[in-house]
Amino acid sequence: MLRVKWIQHAVGHGGFHTGHLEVPGEGTFNWAFDCGSRRTARFDEYLTAWARRSPMALDWLFVSHFDTDHVSGLDRIMSRTVVNNVMVPYLNEREFAYLLLHEIARDNLDRALFDLAADPAGFFGSRGADRVIFLRSGDADGGGGISEGGEPDRPKDERGWYIVITPSPSPVVAPQMVVGASISPVRTEIIEGGVCEIVLHARTVGLRLKPYRAPIQPYALSGIIKDIEQLVGTTLAGSPQPGLGALAYAVARHARTPAGRAGLRSIYKQYVGSSNRASLSLLSTPVVSADMNYHWRIHRPNWWSTSGSEAAWLNTGDAELLEPADFSDCPRPGARTAAPWLG
Repeated sequence: MLRVKWIQHAVGHGGFHTGHLEVPGEGTFNWAFDCGSRRTARFDEYLTAWARRSPMALDWLFVSHFDTDHVSGLDRIMSRTVVNNVMVPYLNEREFAYLLLHEIARDNLDRALFDLAADPAGFFGSRGADRVIFLRSGDADGGGGISEGGEPDRPKDERGWYIVITPSPSPVVAPQMVVGASISPVRTEIIEGGVCEIVLHARTVGLRLKPYRAPIQPYALSGIIKDIEQLVGTTLAGSPQPGLGALAYAVARHARTPAGRAGLRSIYKQYVGSSNRASLSLLSTPVVSADMNYHWRIHRPNWWSTSGSEAAWLNTGDAELLEPADFSDCPRPGARTAAPWLG
């Protein structure tokens, strides 16, 4: 027997979702999807109370995209909760640049945003994550779909879980980092193709997590980096590590004055894009043997329950899921899939 609990927290415009898997006698597994809200002060209070009530570590934290209303609580939650693995969508330099201009146009100038854009792996590593995995979309420069896998990503842990990631992540060659003697650089990896499966199991039961990052046009936002470089007087330095590096902080310095912000907004208006196109979605489904029965219920002021069909949860962040193929891996007809709408 296994129990899976999905909780969509009511945090206003933004998103915070947590999941909990329990197999009696085998252990528990916890994950979260997004952590942000436009009502930042109230959300910080909510997260503090949540961390006090839920002291268990998060095995996985999935971040759909880096808009402020989806990441504003990362500092708060990672300072009060152990987070082992983080998965985020891979953004190229143009997408990160557009993200910064988009947030500046909305008058969001939080330092954490620029830290994320400069070095996303370093951002999560400095806050305690053991590993950061980038999910890179399939486009004209690369393939898509899930290749064969099967070897455990991690050996069986003390809780009895085997974890398999398909396709297997590859290491990202990071630049040299200056760290203290007691601090290790974060383990940074990447998965190509825009989709993967994370399956954990103990005996005949477990959980299947399927993150998906929609394809993008490889030449979208062409010219945006050059325009920003000319305005702020700093050149983007090439690096194998995702992020804008020093250019992100040059943008932050330039945005300190009204004239600087006006110049950045002027560039923003010249480009048509959407930070939502980088958004990662996540499908989570229990894994059970064929002879097991399902029973699920929804907790509301007046709860409603039913049985006899599979249950699943689809987190979309702000993903632009427009084509039927975007939903091709949802459970078969007759299953129950919950997809929260956040407005």
